[in-house]
Amino acid sequence: MPNQLHRASLSLLLALGLLAAACATGPTPAPASPSPSDPAPSSPSAPPSDPAASPVLTPSEAVDGISVSVETLGGHCVQGSCDSIITIEPDGRAHQVKPEPKELGTVPLETMQALVVEVEQADFEAIKSQPFTDTCPIAFDGQQVIYTFWIVTHDEQIDSCQVVVDPANPLFIAVDAALASVAPQS
Repeated sequence: MPNQLHRASLSLLLALGLLAAACATGPTPAPASPSPSDPAPSSPSAPPSDPAASPVLTPSEAVDGISVSVETLGGHCVQGSCDSIITIEPDGRAHQVKPEPKELGTVPLETMQALVVEVEQADFEAIKSQPFTDTCPIAFDGQQVIYTFWIVTHDEQIDSCQVVVDPANPLFIAVDAALASVAPQS
């Protein structure tokens, strides 16, 4: 069990590092994406209108139908709660929805393809089979992480305060790799 907690802590630190890096950048224009109150995307998003403005995948390279979002709740940050939502669209665009809308960059094609493979091969029933029975970390300034996978036929949500999230699972390794690989827009 200590190894699981250690691995979970490492994954959480990676996610927090990405969030801190995203928050440290200067203001950018709001993305042309849904607001946090809009429903989850059910189809691939269109690439930005100016393809030269950002390194997005071409329509023939875009991966159909899979979007991923990572929501963190709780924690202790200087400005208060460390809540955030980062979404990766099917075309590889990564953007922050919360605490403020912000374009983060693009997941490289190879990394996006690897993420799609892991989402398609994931045994969500097995992932959700081990209930989380401890105290949710938000009770003591820790973070709750909610992963949402929008797949063509359905949505899957994995909440770290409802099920034990194994950071060594290939699905979460692929999500972490995708978030870590986001290439900032130029």
